[in-house]
Amino acid sequence: MLYIRTDANPTIATGHVMRCISIAREVMKLGQKITFLVADEHVRELIESNGYSCICMNSKWDDLDLELERLILLIQEYNIDRLLIDSYYVTEHYLSELRKHTKVFYLDDLAMFPYPVDVLINYNNYVEKLDYHSGYNWNVNYFLGCKYIPLREEFRGIKRIFRNIVSRILITTGGADYYHVAKKFIHYLEQETLLQEKTTMKTKQKELLDKRPYDIRTIQYHIIVGNFNSDREYLEELASKYPQIILHFNVTNMSEIMRNCDIAITAGGSTMYELCACGVPMITYTFADNQLLGAKGFEQLGVASYCGDIRNGELDLWRRINAAIRQYATNQEYRFNIGSKMQSLVDGKGAIRLARILTNPIV
Repeated sequence: MLYIRTDANPTIATGHVMRCISIAREVMKLGQKITFLVADEHVRELIESNGYSCICMNSKWDDLDLELERLILLIQEYNIDRLLIDSYYVTEHYLSELRKHTKVFYLDDLAMFPYPVDVLINYNNYVEKLDYHSGYNWNVNYFLGCKYIPLREEFRGIKRIFRNIVSRILITTGGADYYHVAKKFIHYLEQETLLQEKTTMKTKQKELLDKRPYDIRTIQYHIIVGNFNSDREYLEELASKYPQIILHFNVTNMSEIMRNCDIAITAGGSTMYELCACGVPMITYTFADNQLLGAKGFEQLGVASYCGDIRNGELDLWRRINAAIRQYATNQEYRFNIGSKMQSLVDGKGAIRLARILTNPIV
């Protein structure tokens, strides 16, 4: 049996748990059962609804050292011989103590310090910029690079859909949307774009608008509303007011929604890799320091337009996003080539590779 230590809540959203669930599905296919270990009850329903056992430790998700005694007792009680950890709140002390009792696999993004673990996994596009080898005086098995991104099965072998005209734009903001990005961006569009056709425009302005290879008056905005999004009611009001706004709740067919959109606006995170698997050109932004390297990394690889961090000013961010939309919408060849390059980076089989690593007795 594999045990997974991770968390989700309105503050850190669901990203860590969702990528662990992707791994868990593939591990189960290899004949092993899965149990999740979590700090609190926020995520129990999500885990159990996916068919996995869940043990709540009633600990603090952002101070893992406090749970060590409880977790070590669980390791001993359940004879846990392999533990996958996915949390940014690990400490050197925490990992060192756990490693005395079980084999520790750590899923990392940040390279904060030399991790005292047995197996280190980092699938991010910027991993070559991280110095994982300095300071490690013990044997660590490294599994690094985009081929290990643990996407769900729905993102494998995807046949890309390309449409000449941009008519659907996907907006994803994470499970919590702590900075209210969807709400604020739609409000910006309401002021600058969605209502533009309802006002009197100068003839020259309208002529320029009508020459664009997409109809700004009918473009649809498909918004993924996460489980912890506090703006749900407001977004529902907007959707009832504007038929171009389409909301998606409790999504179970993300790859289908992505493929049916022509471009995407997304925060940095695993969604960027999902869009790569689907070949959907993306406009990215960030709202946390741990997203910066990934978002900028995809821009440097030539497969994304990074428009900035919302913490540095909202209006400028909306304007840059709107400019990026126009760039994609007015250049078909540019959009087609980027989508092809994206799919060459991510094949969607990372969870399979990680499941084999986690269940390999030699590792």
